[in-house]
Amino acid sequence: MTARIRDAVRRIEREHPELGRHLSVTVTTGRACAYRPEQPVHWRL
Repeated sequence: MTARIRDAVRRIEREHPELGRHLSVTVTTGRACAYRPEQPVHWRL
């Protein structure tokens, strides 16, 4: 699962560098996957 998540983040980074960098820093994998931003994120879709 870790490899698939990292691959997806790399593909996102190619299309949207800012989002890709954000996910690279805030998504952790291993025994459990987590999204942990340092500060609250307000998403605008």
